[in-house]
This record gives sequence, structure tokens and C-alpha cells, in this order.
Amino acid sequence: MEKLLQKYSEKTVTLIITGISIVISWIVTLIVVRISINSLYEISLSIATIVPFIVAPIVTYKNIKLYKRIFKAEKIARKLAEIDELTDIYNRRTFMKYAEEQFELAKISKEWITIILFDLDHFKRVNDTYGHLVGDEVLKKVGGILKNSFRENDIYGRFGGEEFIVLLTNVDKENILNISEILRKNMENEIIADGNKVKFTASFGVSVGKVNNKNIDYLINKADECLYRAKGKGRNRVEYDFI
Repeated sequence: MEKLLQKYSEKTVTLIITGISIVISWIVTLIVVRISINSLYEISLSIATIVPFIVAPIVTYKNIKLYKRIFKAEKIARKLAEIDELTDIYNRRTFMKYAEEQFELAKISKEWITIILFDLDHFKRVNDTYGHLVGDEVLKKVGGILKNSFRENDIYGRFGGEEFIVLLTNVDKENILNISEILRKNMENEIIADGNKVKFTASFGVSVGKVNNKNIDYLINKADECLYRAKGKGRNRVEYDFI
């Protein structure tokens, strides 16, 4: 049913199911009539056509409406479970799920894996100075920057609080340096929220390497070490670790 509704309109699906119902009704009627009384053949065949033609569209259309509501509710529930509501990007659990899958694929293909971990600088100060609603607008802005910065098959999400994470595959060292620096510059941003002009920056930690016998947590931990190094060197910068 789900595939039919994705491919055809409600009316088309109703007609398809009605046609199937009529054919089934004919077959059953023919079998019963042949076994019993041949003289009832034409009457029975007419009834077998008319009844499904009237009943099937009504029942089918109502069921389709109900199914679509259920399907829509399930789709919304899946999205809520996967997406961070505030930033509209993956939450931590979903990021880790897809990152681990990508990591296993990279083991087979021997691709480079890159983890970019970044944290908004002095974000607590933004919340304390302007309030949490303004802080939320900053986080939404970051989510939008991420969505506009990466390819469709790249994986990124909110890792927790004001911390965000990106996983890239098959990007060489030279390009990852450029990508990370461009992202840092994009984060040198400002928003107008509640009449306030709020500027923000971010510090970045990047780990790059072949998978080999390592796991995804190892690369994330290395990126985290680089992130703290960036904060220690004055923030609003990128630190790397090529493994």
C-alpha cells in the first residue's frame, strides 16, 4: 500500500483496488455458480460486479485516508527521533548510527575518514548576556551553515549543547585543510535576534586517517583533543591530527 501511495494518487489507488475486488468477486462467483445452479449465472455475475463497484471504493478510500494519516504520523515520529529539533540536523544518536555504518564501509574501501568537531566560542556568555532564546537563534544559524556547506552524503549533526560534528569520507589531506578553514570562516558570523547583533565564532578539532583497526570513537577522541588544543591557543582556529 505504501509503495502504491508513493507512486499513484489516492483516486488511482482506489480504482486499482476496486478493479482487483471486482475480478476476485467474478472468479469466486463463477466457481460457486458452476458448482451450483447454471441458470443463476448472469444474475450472479451482475451482482458480483455491482456490489464491489459500490462497496470497494467507499471502504478503500476511507482505508487509504486512514493509512496516509498513520504513514504521515510514523514519518514525523521517525524524523523527531533522528533530528535535533532546534537545529534541524542529526542528533548525536543518529549521527553515531550513520557514522558507524560509514566507518565500516570505509574499512572495506580503504578510504580516508575525517572527523571535524567544533564548539562555539564563549557560548555561555551569549546565553548569559542575551538570554537563551537568542542563544537558540545562534544554534539554528549554525545548523543552517552546516546544511549549506556539505554534500548530501556527508554526515553531520549536533553532538551536544553548542558542540557539532561532521564526518567526511574520501577527502585528501590538502582538501580537508581548505574545507575546515572555510567552515571556520563561515562560522565567523553574526545574527540579529531580539534587536541584538550577536557575533560568534567556533574552535575546531580535526582528525584524519585511514580506518585500519581503529574505531569511530578513536577518531572522535582525537578530534576532541585537537579541539581543546584550539581553545588553548586562543579559540577561533583549527587544529589537526593526521593519524
